[in-house]
Amino acid sequence: MNLKSKHNIYVRAILAWLLFIPIIFMNAAFRELVYKPFTGELLAHQVSTITGSVAFFLLAYFLLRHYMYNTPNNKLLLIGLMWVALTIVFEFGLGIFVTGASWNKMLNDYNIGQGRIWIFFLVIILITPFIIKHFVPAKNKRLAA
Repeated sequence: MNLKSKHNIYVRAILAWLLFIPIIFMNAAFRELVYKPFTGELLAHQVSTITGSVAFFLLAYFLLRHYMYNTPNNKLLLIGLMWVALTIVFEFGLGIFVTGASWNKMLNDYNIGQGRIWIFFLVIILITPFIIKHFVPAKNKRLAA
């Protein structure tokens, strides 16, 4: 595997994930400042999870669509798993070590029984590589053959 190749799908996938960090902070700021005062915490987090999922998918699609059509499914799975792992490490690292949140508070976002849908975001980023590959226009698939 040539890590210096500009076409290395793993390097591009990590870049896409890193570029998402400022977007997710803007999503959280918008949630806290704009609609959370009107919707309450639970609905605000649900909306924010959905908008964050859409934003991640769109960013990944526009950055990676030209590289996913000929990527084998096992590599797509590794990319999705890598994104999930990076997200969980980042989330817990930021939450516990930077903001001082408790483990209970951090794990609460995974409690579907209480209406928390954060796990939905993790599922979306896991399957995003497959969705991108599926939606690549047929003309791009023909060009690669």
